[in-house]
Amino acid sequence: MGLQDLCNTLEGQVAAQCEAILEEARREAASILEEAGRAAVERRERALEQERAALAQRAEEGRRGAEAEAAIAALTMRQAVAEDLLERAGAELERIALGPEFGPILARLLDEALGAALDAAPDGDLVVEAPGAYVDRCRARLGEGGVSRATVCAGDGLVDGVRAQDAGRTFRVTNTLSARFEKVRTEARRACVARLTDGGA
Repeated sequence: MGLQDLCNTLEGQVAAQCEAILEEARREAASILEEAGRAAVERRERALEQERAALAQRAEEGRRGAEAEAAIAALTMRQAVAEDLLERAGAELERIALGPEFGPILARLLDEALGAALDAAPDGDLVVEAPGAYVDRCRARLGEGGVSRATVCAGDGLVDGVRAQDAGRTFRVTNTLSARFEKVRTEARRACVARLTDGGA
């Protein structure tokens, strides 16, 4: 074998080794590209899943926000309805106080106020204030009850009940429809709202 053959053999071996190295490099590059492609797909899938989760969370937050706003609006509406009902009840009490059916109601209010005043001042004189139109009726009622130590007079601005106090004005018992209504107004409002909330159940 001559030098030329040796060179050709070496050249063939080098070419074969180069081809093998190139082939290995191609396989390695293809493997790297394939792995990079899989990694890119996985990253894209994770990003899409995160975006879907974020969208779902925003949708849930939006739904909860809308529900909260709806609940607030419904409560506000129920409170407005309850307040309207209470205003109507107050107006009805005013109407009753100015109507013919008020006489028997005033008699009961007088009896209650007088009983409390007599308990508070068993020995002293009493002053009873009544609506101007009912002063004579109240005097007659006290006379029928044998209460001689009470003076009845018209109370300034008093239209829906009575006030009883001792002559020295150390105490006062007020028994009016409006005062009684105000005592229960908050609880009545709460009951109206609850009734409207429960749908009348």
